[in-house]
Amino acid sequence: MKATPDANCREMFDRVSAYLDGELPAAECREIERHCQGCDRCAEFIDSLRHTVGLCREAGQRPLPADVRSRAKARIRELMGVALPGSTPAAPPRRRARPSASPSARATLRRQRPAGKK
Repeated sequence: MKATPDANCREMFDRVSAYLDGELPAAECREIERHCQGCDRCAEFIDSLRHTVGLCREAGQRPLPADVRSRAKARIRELMGVALPGSTPAAPPRRRARPSASPSARATLRRQRPAGKK
């Protein structure tokens, strides 16, 4: 088994998402599987990613608890400046003030402007 990645590993990494999503032709899938039989690193990577994708799909199917859902909606409305029913509108987010230039920087900028422009 290979200990360090090579060009075949990098090529395999470029196709692993399509492989796991079943988007590759059968011949390319067999090529990746053959590579993984001789490369522990790639085999572990694919197994780990397959497991992660499965967990994400599973988590996406579970509904959020009602209290979490209502807090999330309230926070989104707050960030968007939309009032909740029966409440006062949230103040729009404040913009950060731009830092002002030092007096010496302003003087330098004035000297660099063409004549007649302020």
